Formats: sequence, structure tokens, C-alpha cells
Amino acid sequence: MKYLLIFLSLTLILSFMTVAYAEAKLYYDFDEALKMALENSYEYKSKNKAISKAYEAFEAAEKEAPEEVKYTKSMKDFISEQVESTIRADKAYYSYRQSILDKSNTKANIAISLRSLIIELSNAKKSLEESVADTNAWDEEIKLLDLRFDKGFILIKEYKEKKKELEDKIKTAAKTSDTLKDIDYKLNDFLGKKESDIEITLDDTIFPLDELDLIQIKNDMIKNDMTLLQKKNQRSLALTNYSLVEGRYDKYNLDRLSDTMLDELTEIFEEAKEDYEEADKEYKDALKSFDKNFDKMIEDIKEGLEDIEDLKEEIIEEEQNLRNSKLKYEFRIISQKEYKDIHRNIDKLRNKLASAEMSLNLDYAKLLIYSNLEKVILINQGE
Repeated sequence: MKYLLIFLSLTLILSFMTVAYAEAKLYYDFDEALKMALENSYEYKSKNKAISKAYEAFEAAEKEAPEEVKYTKSMKDFISEQVESTIRADKAYYSYRQSILDKSNTKANIAISLRSLIIELSNAKKSLEESVADTNAWDEEIKLLDLRFDKGFILIKEYKEKKKELEDKIKTAAKTSDTLKDIDYKLNDFLGKKESDIEITLDDTIFPLDELDLIQIKNDMIKNDMTLLQKKNQRSLALTNYSLVEGRYDKYNLDRLSDTMLDELTEIFEEAKEDYEEADKEYKDALKSFDKNFDKMIEDIKEGLEDIEDLKEEIIEEEQNLRNSKLKYEFRIISQKEYKDIHRNIDKLRNKLASAEMSLNLDYAKLLIYSNLEKVILINQGE
């Protein structure tokens, strides 16, 4: 009885959702939903203040930096009076530019998170629909199992094991409604809404890879990668320091210096050189890592496209199997349960296909998040 109640509960939830979404659904396109999410994000709204503070810090540091570097005085005085202030100004400028990129990346992350939630909600709805159908089938199996046991067609041990297996499946299926509620709440909270009847249409992000300018896309991603930018800026700072120290070092008449003074100058010069070489290596290593991750992203998309085509073929085969099975069912060659199982399998395959397409939609969105499509889509019209 309690498993019948679980089935009825799932059915009622699904029916309520169907009616609610049909009668009072609030429809938004993705851009409208993204605007709401951005307006609801304290983190995103705080970025303008961070940019302003970074710019003020840059202005202050720039005033302290020399307008023109003069290679005078001792190396230590030269570094403390001119090199360090120049580096501080450059560093403040890079921090300002990074704060602008940080705002852009925050918006991009919010867009990806929103798309992920939309996809999670869609998958949860499909899971609930499948749970209702599965629970109904398992409940029928329990009834038949009880009947077989009552007639002595099955041993008690086998009966208990099979019944427990089916009951566990029903219990697990019942949790899908809680998952749906949780994701629905997260989406509403993300948008700053209190409704539970929001429908967001995903924009189509899927394009044939051979129509995309992957070099341009990759360059766009490099420009917007915070890790790469930070490594690049660290290299620039190290290069500035090394160049200035080298410039002052070259002004010395090394032959006239004492061994102690020469050792001190050489140590400062070599340290500046090593710092630059290390920063340069770190940036190049980060770039190699980026290249590897980018190639993996493209491979994942290719695999996703292949999986979708395989699922489409599998659905066609199962639909043919269903047509053949219909005749077998009508002539009592297969049972009603076997015939219904084929129906359910096709529904699950269609849901799996829809989920795979949404997953690919997300992969493409991550690939194109920083790109202007008009710029990266190749139009092969001889223009």
C-alpha cells in the first residue's frame, strides 16, 4: 500500500507541475534570465566598486613613478628611487586591468551557472516523468510477484529478494521529486524570484565545428583567461625590473669596481635575470596547459556530437523494434509488460538524447562564452 502511495504522490506532483506550468508559467528567454541573475548577484554588482578602487590605486602609484627613468646614483638607490616606483605603477595598472577582466569573467561564470541550472532542472523534470512510469511498472511487478507467491510458483527466498529489490527501486525513485524541488529552488534563488513556474528557453549555441574559426575563439579565450593574464603580467613586471637593472648595470665601468662592489652588482643583475626567466617559464607553461585544455574541450565536443548521432540511430532501431513488437503483442507472442517496457525504453532514450543535446549546448556555451559569433563563424561564400 505504501508503494502505491509513493506512486500516487509522484503522479500528483507531476500532474500539478503540468497544470501549473501550462496555466501560470512565466516564460523568459536566456538573455532576460541572465539580466535578472546579474541584477540579483551582489558579487557582480560589487565589481564596479572594485574597478574604481583599482583605478584610484593606479593613479596614485603613477604619480609616484618617475616620468623618465634616469640611470644615475648607485644601483641600490636607483632601484629604491626609480625601479620600485615604476614597478608599483605598472603593477597597479595591471591590477586595474585585471579588475575589469574579473567583472567580465564574473558575468561569464554567472551565464554558465544559469545555463547549468536550466539544464539540471530540465533533466530533473525528465527524471520525474521516468520515475512515475518506472514506479507504475515496478508496482505492477510487485502485484504479479505477490500473485505468483500466493499460488506457490516461487520460493520464499527468491520472492523476498525480488520484492526487496523492487521496493528499493521505488524508494529511490521517490527521491526524484525532492531533487526537482531543490533545483527549482536554486534557480529561483539565483534569479531572485519566488515563483516555481519559470520556464527559460536556451539559445541555440550548437554549430558545426568546421564552421567555427577555432583560432579566433582560442585567442578570445586566452585574452579572457585570468590565470594567463596574471602570469603574463608577472612576466612583464619581471622583464621591466630586469631591463631597468640591466640598463643601470651597463652604465658601470666594471673594470674600476672593487671585487666586493662587482659581486654585489652581479648578484642583483643575475637575480633580476633569473626572476624574469622564471616568470617567462611559468607563463609559457600556463599557456601549454591552456592549449591542452582547449584541445580537450574540442575533443569532448566531437565526442558529444558522435554520441548524439549514435543515440538517434538507436532510437530509430528501437522504434522499428516497437513496430515489430506491436504485432507480436497483438498475437500474444510477447506480454503486455514486455511491450510497455519497449515503450518506456524509447522514452528514456529520447530523454537521454535531449539531455545529451543540452550537455553539448553547455559545452558550446563554454567554448563561445567570450566570442562574438559574427566574428568566429566562417561564411564560405567567397566574400
